[in-house]
Amino acid sequence: MVQLARYVAMQLGKHLVRVNRISPGAIVTGILLKALGLAPGEADAAASRLGERFATLQPIPGAGLPDDVASVAVSLASDESSFVTGQDIVVDGGQIGGRMWTPQQEGLNAMRRAFGLAVEGRADA
Repeated sequence: MVQLARYVAMQLGKHLVRVNRISPGAIVTGILLKALGLAPGEADAAASRLGERFATLQPIPGAGLPDDVASVAVSLASDESSFVTGQDIVVDGGQIGGRMWTPQQEGLNAMRRAFGLAVEGRADA
């Protein structure tokens, strides 16, 4: 889909048509819960609980909200973005960058301890 958006942007640019794509990360909505089989009313009510889990997944603490994606859409639709086309804007609080260093190291150290291996550089680990 990213490449398709770029292709269409290249074809339509001469007509001053801008084509961009928004790739949201973990955004607090009931959509995921509905896809997993939860009834629509329950899914929407339970969505707020997703925020607690989502808040730990990316470098920017807190969960993504629908308004975060909407703000990007409004910006891209405005004249302020008149020279932006063929882009994929990722709205994920930095999650695309990979696992955060500290939790990744904590998990690695836990695995080392589970196998009786020394945890480098940590006398208290």
